[in-house]
Amino acid sequence: MRFHSPGRGTLDAGVGELVTVPIRLPHKFSNPFDEEAVFINTITPGFFVRYFEYLEEMIGDGATLTKEVNMEALKRFATVPLTDDMVRQFEEVFEQKAEGV
Repeated sequence: MRFHSPGRGTLDAGVGELVTVPIRLPHKFSNPFDEEAVFINTITPGFFVRYFEYLEEMIGDGATLTKEVNMEALKRFATVPLTDDMVRQFEEVFEQKAEGV
């Protein structure tokens, strides 16, 4: 799995590896590789696990997860994906911190 976070680059996690995401850190996971990936996700605070349960209810068995369906589920949990502009802003802040500005 690949872990993405603005201003922090990417991290590829292999079999048996662990990635811990600090609270409120903007992030996403993807699988840009040819091999199918499976990962275990633990969530705190615990209420956010309902997002995944709700998403499963919305798409049903065999349905395709679309951006629109995901956005609807995220709204219910007061979570919004970052826009490209927001990602650039985060990256600028991290670059300034790295340069000591």
